[in-house]
Amino acid sequence: MPETLPLEKSSDLMNEIHPKIIAFVRYYWISILIAIVISYLSLAPGDEFSRIPSFPNEDKAVHFLMYFGLAFVIFGNSILHFGIATMQQRKWWLWMIGIPVIWGGCMELLQQYCTTSRSGDWMDELTNTLGAITGFFVGRWILPIILKRKLT
Repeated sequence: MPETLPLEKSSDLMNEIHPKIIAFVRYYWISILIAIVISYLSLAPGDEFSRIPSFPNEDKAVHFLMYFGLAFVIFGNSILHFGIATMQQRKWWLWMIGIPVIWGGCMELLQQYCTTSRSGDWMDELTNTLGAITGFFVGRWILPIILKRKLT
């Protein structure tokens, strides 16, 4: 039988976790909101968007732009929270690109296995990945310049 935590230790653990969750949401609320919007757009029935005009390869363009935006905003939130110097470390690159890529993969799997009107597509995941990588590198190039200009 697993050992249970005494009530005091359990509440101490919650007191440590709770402020961390609040801080995370406070710093990354825009990224979280974008992820929620992407989830809705990815999982809503396709006929909800039938009135929107379409063009050739619109699906791939939308996927690219959604994950470009998510990676760009995650990068921007991280710069504001941790500073520009910290963001130059390569260990952060994998994190800021990986989150949107994993999110995109989860959305494709959910479309395939949990919806009746959508289907997962490996080309969509490739497009999500390319959008996330591009969003990260554009953010890495543009955001420090913008922030430096605001500070001077």
